[in-house]
Amino acid sequence: MKLGWIFGLVAALCLSAQAYAADWELVTREGREYVTLKSFCSFYNFQYPGVPQTDSMRLRNDRASILLKLDSRECFINGVRYWLSFGVRSTKDDWLLSRVDLVKLFEPVLRPYLIDIKRPVQGVIIDPGHGGSDNGAISSRRVMEKDLTLDTALRLEKALRAAGVKTVMTRRSDVYVDLYERAQRAAAYPGYIFVSIHFNSAGAEARGLETYCSSPRGAGSTQAGGQVTRADYQKTPGNETDSLNVLLASEVHKVAAAALNPNDIEADRGVKRARFVVLRQNTVPSVLVEGGFLSNRMESSVLATAAYRQKLAESIARGVLNYAAIMAPPEKRVTPPQVRPTETPKPVTPATAIVPKPATPTSSAPVAKPVQVTVPTPAPTPVPAPTTATSSSNPGIPVAPEPPPAAPVATEPNPEKPSYSSSNPAPTVATEAETEVKTSEPHSGTPSTTIYPTTPATPVEEKPRVTAPEPEPSTTIYHDEAAPKTHAAPEPDQP
Repeated sequence: MKLGWIFGLVAALCLSAQAYAADWELVTREGREYVTLKSFCSFYNFQYPGVPQTDSMRLRNDRASILLKLDSRECFINGVRYWLSFGVRSTKDDWLLSRVDLVKLFEPVLRPYLIDIKRPVQGVIIDPGHGGSDNGAISSRRVMEKDLTLDTALRLEKALRAAGVKTVMTRRSDVYVDLYERAQRAAAYPGYIFVSIHFNSAGAEARGLETYCSSPRGAGSTQAGGQVTRADYQKTPGNETDSLNVLLASEVHKVAAAALNPNDIEADRGVKRARFVVLRQNTVPSVLVEGGFLSNRMESSVLATAAYRQKLAESIARGVLNYAAIMAPPEKRVTPPQVRPTETPKPVTPATAIVPKPATPTSSAPVAKPVQVTVPTPAPTPVPAPTTATSSSNPGIPVAPEPPPAAPVATEPNPEKPSYSSSNPAPTVATEAETEVKTSEPHSGTPSTTIYPTTPATPVEEKPRVTAPEPEPSTTIYHDEAAPKTHAAPEPDQP
């Protein structure tokens, strides 16, 4: 009797899942599954505008605004730029969104409160990029990336400690730390999150802020242009926290972009994907922030100022605290502590302009140092946060695993091996992040800069989370060698 009751319950659940699956209209293109825009709007309660007559479309509901562009991987959610893994496609009847982007981007960004693998933040591992023999990028004025990252990281540590957050640094001085060792150190603190700080280098015109998290399995890096290699189907440690990675990246990026470059859409280079070593090999939620371009002459002069680096550090800290507030259990969820912006230092007369009076033989006066150009500090604006939900135990979009492309493209550059430029007399070392030029995709229309309030933590009668199985390749995948053994974790630095 009991056995029959159990079988009946299982059958009912299967029928319920199938009925829910029927709500999604699926289309296969280029060996990849997409959902129709109509079913997307229906699920998330967006007003469906019908088949667009232009190459851009804006969707709105009471929580969010989305700007999509046909045949483009670029989209704007609540005025913030994000990069899709695959571009928006179309049929004669509707537009199509990739299933990967549905599960790994839209679902977590639009409904972060439904994330099912919440991890309360116990502390932050701060990773100043480069160091020692690895100088990183070098500006035309001989400013080295490794020095800027360390200075910013120490400022970030101070801001987090002031808010009561424990911190661990991967380096505190000008020393070289291997990329794999950085990820290995993070593994010793399973309750922490990992924030890597870098500054960019590309063309002379490239500028702005971009934030990276690990690419989902079955999708390439943002700079790959939507193409997928065989290696992209390998499951890495970073994929275990896909939903947390994109949530952390979105929270940090939204705050930093609004604070550093307010109302400057072109300086918001967006939330991107990559398989950098410190992202793909990390077992804790991780993010890599590129704070600006040292290759841009004007921007590099601003990056060299203490005021800009202080503002960047405070912005990252506020994003981290927002993420921590979302990760907190409902009964402990409170407004995140505020990181107070540092007052802009007043100009000081240079030492060369100080002329001592000959008639007053006093001790030597302290030398006043010139102050760099400062950047005004705008008031921080709260913005919504992303997260992803990938548990296959909940009914969601019922799609089959994605096969690999028929003709794999060339392998991406190896990010863990620095490359040296022979044309430059200075030993310029490429950043551990893959060198990327500014996107060539045109911007059609001005995205909305409206900031929407944070979604309530406990919504009523929400639809089930959108879930899907991980894509599996049809060919044999050769995994990397086993990672080095993790040593015992030292005690974390106390706030």
